[in-house]
Amino acid sequence: MPSQMRLEFPFLSIGKLADSYEAGKSVEGEFFDSWDRVERFYEMQRVLPRDPILRFIGDLRRAGYDRAFRAGQSLVTLILSRSRRHGLRPDQPCIRLEFSFNVSELAGTLRIGTEENSFMSAVALSAELSAALAKLAECPID
Repeated sequence: MPSQMRLEFPFLSIGKLADSYEAGKSVEGEFFDSWDRVERFYEMQRVLPRDPILRFIGDLRRAGYDRAFRAGQSLVTLILSRSRRHGLRPDQPCIRLEFSFNVSELAGTLRIGTEENSFMSAVALSAELSAALAKLAECPID
């Protein structure tokens, strides 16, 4: 177990994801880890102003969405899904959030099956985004 390995081999670097597996929360840990990776991506990108995006991601995490959804990105589009693994099949439900150039608003698309619903929102946890997140949360983890 990771907790025992830390005691026996304190010089080893064992990540937080290992703790999630030890606690029996592997999916939650994988989701959480994906948000960490997305934050690191947006910290490094130079196309859009990163501070508003990082604040927005922080707001989503504080609301607990980092435990319900996998976060990923394609170019600078933020993608949230219920996928256990990185990469989405065409049939997997997701929300795509595309930021305007000055990051004042975002265009969102919720895709479940063959149905797509689009919405516009401020870069905030708006009513439109909350409704889309609630619908996506109803989808099974795949």
